[in-house]
Amino acid sequence: MKTIFKKIAIALVSSAILWSGCQQENIFENPEIENELSPPPAPFTQEAESGTVSDGATVVQHSESSAGAYVDLQSGSLSIPLNVATAGSYDIYLHASAPSGEKTNNFVLNESEGSFLVPQSSAYQDIKLASRITLTEGVHNLLIESSWGWINIDYVRLVGVGARTYDLKTTLSNPASTAETKELFTYMIQQFRERMISGQTDREEEFTYIKNLTGKTPLLRGYDMQPYSPRYSYSWDNECGCHAFGPNNSATNTDDAIAWYNNNNKKPIIQFQWHWHSPLGGTAGTNTFYTSDTDFDVSKAVIQGTPEYIATIRDIDAIAVQLKKLQDAGVPVLWRPLHELGGTWFWWSTKGPEVFKTLWDILYDRLTIHHQLNNLIWVWNGNDADWYVGDDKCDMASIDFYGEPFSYVIVKDEFEKIYEVTRGTKILGMSENGTIPNIDQSFAQDVTWSFFMTWYDHLTSANQDQMIQSFYANPKVVTLENR
Repeated sequence: MKTIFKKIAIALVSSAILWSGCQQENIFENPEIENELSPPPAPFTQEAESGTVSDGATVVQHSESSAGAYVDLQSGSLSIPLNVATAGSYDIYLHASAPSGEKTNNFVLNESEGSFLVPQSSAYQDIKLASRITLTEGVHNLLIESSWGWINIDYVRLVGVGARTYDLKTTLSNPASTAETKELFTYMIQQFRERMISGQTDREEEFTYIKNLTGKTPLLRGYDMQPYSPRYSYSWDNECGCHAFGPNNSATNTDDAIAWYNNNNKKPIIQFQWHWHSPLGGTAGTNTFYTSDTDFDVSKAVIQGTPEYIATIRDIDAIAVQLKKLQDAGVPVLWRPLHELGGTWFWWSTKGPEVFKTLWDILYDRLTIHHQLNNLIWVWNGNDADWYVGDDKCDMASIDFYGEPFSYVIVKDEFEKIYEVTRGTKILGMSENGTIPNIDQSFAQDVTWSFFMTWYDHLTSANQDQMIQSFYANPKVVTLENR
């Protein structure tokens, strides 16, 4: 089970790289948002010197700049009025230079904010601040705030964008997939961009809470292979009265998933992730899937014949036993291994993308070819192109996102990133979330997550009852009752 420390770490990382969501006092409002399925609006440019400078930022006359001047942002801030003539979605670019070295600074536009880096160059460059920002007709102020400072800003350019296009791959990566697995995949393709599948991690406490509050039941239920890891670090040794390495032979996660699936007329969608306790290394009684709790070297684990490789194959084979139980019971599985790729808090992402992709290939081939597990829908969990395992080794793509509690953001920037990585060929989901994404705003802005899966007690620590009720009552949300 994940600890609060990981959630805090994710929140800190997310807050540094993601846009903030709506303010809490506005959480019950659903303002009209221009649907971006209409043709894209025309691009336009706003000169930096048309804005207001403060706290050390200055306007400098310069004949080689677009309108004869630029803003020198060594410090302070620049507020640029963007006079939007046509409501719609825009990519936002900053035309800027950083002659004294690469510099990172910050921006705020309406409820969105973030940081941007200008590489070292005395020539102006187009720096993309944000993708698919939805703007109403009228004036919007773009605030550029100094962090490192020391950049020259020529102008801001807004480029209208149209609807995303998709060419979904409709067959699974494993051609031998079972009929049940193909049927589930087809169903999820049919729902994608039409409705959002509700999900929650497997603890009964949250399922009961949702049912009592809303009268509905999440369709997707998420389980973990963690306790079946051969080096699970929380088994108990009665001789020493201490934690010891070894699988938890009392774990019922697999049996619980099979029972839930069968007891509900085979309607539920079953998801499994694997908090993989490191195959070697670490200390019993700690979460050895965390880099901080193990010295396991994944770069050695992908080299045949090494002790690390042998231990890795042993672990995969142990998990294959559990996945085989699910296959024998006719249960298709959304299989999300090696999750949160690129995040160095997990040992499988500590040696870079090439090692990660090799490990993924080993895992994929071992389970699919060697163990002939044909009930798996492979979910790649990340949004960095350098880490993408390829269309032929995954079936869906997803992100995990923990933002500010009660914010109900749609996580548009992250959706754009994962869409660009997969080029519109994959279903896109939110495999872990704190706050549930705002359903109506998600569809209005073409941020159509296939599913969400709220993580354990984040259901109540990050979501208010009224919003949970609203989301589960929304006709665009798929529950167990309306599948």
